[in-house]
Amino acid sequence: MSNLGVAPVVSHKLVHMTDIAPHVDLEVVEISKGNREEVEWKLPSTAHEARLIKFANSPFKESQFVVPVGDSVFSGPAMPNAVIGKHYKYSVCRPNGTVLSDPEVVIIR
Repeated sequence: MSNLGVAPVVSHKLVHMTDIAPHVDLEVVEISKGNREEVEWKLPSTAHEARLIKFANSPFKESQFVVPVGDSVFSGPAMPNAVIGKHYKYSVCRPNGTVLSDPEVVIIR
């Protein structure tokens, strides 16, 4: 299968998650749409349970991401219809749906 015409992701912004409030080390993370950056959510092996990342209005292809204990999940680049300058709020949740925090992703040029 060929990936001709598809630009690779250039870099990612790392967001560490913890069991301690506010549960993320970056409350606001900026990613460049033009540079095809993505978010990497990382949960340490010392965490008590997995996390669910949920966007009501996602700038990415997916609107939900499951981050297993001791692992990372990548968002992929912002979609073409993601609005530059817009703040996209998301929820970091326990597997049962309890919201732990409401950080945001900001799309920049």
